[in-house]
Amino acid sequence: MLRTALLLILLHASTVAMCVNHAAQRDSLRLRVVALKAELLAQDSAGRLAEAISTRLALADLVPRKEAIQYLSVAAALADSIGDPELGIEVRSRTLQRLREAGDAKRALEEAMHIIDLERRVATEAGEHQLRALDDLVRVGRQERDSLSAASDAALRDAEGRVNDAREHAEFWMYLALGTFAIALIAVLLIVLMNGRALRRQRAEIAGLRADLNAWVERSQNKVRERIAPVPPVGPIAPVPPPSPTSSEAPAEVQAEDPMVLAFFRKQAPERLATLRDARARGDHEKVRRVVHSLKPQLASLEPGLVELCSRIISAEAQAHTERWNKDLDALTSAVERLLAQG
Repeated sequence: MLRTALLLILLHASTVAMCVNHAAQRDSLRLRVVALKAELLAQDSAGRLAEAISTRLALADLVPRKEAIQYLSVAAALADSIGDPELGIEVRSRTLQRLREAGDAKRALEEAMHIIDLERRVATEAGEHQLRALDDLVRVGRQERDSLSAASDAALRDAEGRVNDAREHAEFWMYLALGTFAIALIAVLLIVLMNGRALRRQRAEIAGLRADLNAWVERSQNKVRERIAPVPPVGPIAPVPPPSPTSSEAPAEVQAEDPMVLAFFRKQAPERLATLRDARARGDHEKVRRVVHSLKPQLASLEPGLVELCSRIISAEAQAHTERWNKDLDALTSAVERLLAQG
């Protein structure tokens, strides 16, 4: 009995508590709805549409179905006015659910059609966005293609310029080689012509020397004929006197002379004598020695007595005795002039 009483007390206490709790919840819900309505009034006055839509969605969950449908319809109209189809789909989906719960099939069908239109609009905008993104990609690709094409054209022009430069350089070196070959050929021709002229001049000089030699031989033969006495008439044979020293020296001198050497001497000696005098006047002892050395072989054939004189002049110790060296040069110059005056 006592236990039953306790159970009844506990049951009553829990019921009272539940009633108290339910009353508290209703009071809290009422306060929440009042606060949301005050916020909604302020948001509508300030024109904050997005916040007003969120507040109406929150009120739709707290108020009765009929009032909730009114809040959701206004929120759907506001979503359409701000041009946010995704938010409109969300609001109209909740409105459609409340209309189905209320049994309003006609308005539910209208909301379903609005939802389909919004979804189509969202899909269209998504497609357009993708098309714009694709166009951007195509434009970027074209720009990259144009950039690569420009870079390729620049590289091609640079390569063509280098090829043209290389071709010009090759042509330049080819023309230079041809010019060098032509100059070398002209030089060879000039050398051949100069050698031909020199050869002709030497032949002319040799012919002149031969003419001089023939003339000298003829003069020498005439002198020998003049020196030979005529043969006396046949008579008693007289004793032949011994030959005098002067008569034996003349034939020996004539026999000792080499016609070719004498001809070359008379051809070259005047120029060498002039060179000797010029070098002596300038004090060029080395040039004097070379000239005397070139005259020595011819003088040895024409007048052997001058060999010792030439040897003293070209000796290394001759310059130490200036006075004697000058006397020897005077003697040699006089001897050469005397030999040139002969004949």
